[in-house]
Amino acid sequence: MDCTLLHEEEPPRNPAMKRLFIAVELPEAVRGRLRELRRELPDIRMASPDNAHLTLRFLGVLPEQDVPAIKAALRGVRAAPFSLRLRGLGLFSRSRQSVLWAGLAPCPALPDLKRHIDEALLRGAGLAPDTGRFAPHVTLSRLKAGVPPSLRAAVTRHAATVFGEFSVAAFILFSSALTPGGALHTVEEACALHAQPPCPART
Repeated sequence: MDCTLLHEEEPPRNPAMKRLFIAVELPEAVRGRLRELRRELPDIRMASPDNAHLTLRFLGVLPEQDVPAIKAALRGVRAAPFSLRLRGLGLFSRSRQSVLWAGLAPCPALPDLKRHIDEALLRGAGLAPDTGRFAPHVTLSRLKAGVPPSLRAAVTRHAATVFGEFSVAAFILFSSALTPGGALHTVEEACALHAQPPCPART
């Protein structure tokens, strides 16, 4: 399991720093299914489906001056659009908390995209790749008081539930900040997927 995908919402202490991550946004239809699940589990404090996303890489808290190089590197990623299916629920257990997540049906294009992103960041921004195993998922809730039996039953009940299928035509560099109303995610750069490099301009 790649623990970088289970990052805590920890704000940067220096205003010249930014907390950055790269993710795929979920379409509204999938978020609607997650809202239904939220209503099904009223005793569980779940993250707002409006913020739901699939993290490809958590970059951490970095100097703001590094952001232009990161953006430029990500704009150079070349990968074809593909489709994903959000399927099943599961739990990650950690020392201080458990994480409720929605999984994804296997899709080779997803780890390929992650690899292209890692290579671009190393080449263009000097950021070393993740060392952990890529375990793609959508985080739904973090539980610090243990996992109630009702939630374990729901995980079993929805082990194979499909919450939606959607096309991935872009990935996004986000910055994140904590507010009294929860985490605020700001789009720093949206990168469309293209199978081939752009054609050179004709002179």
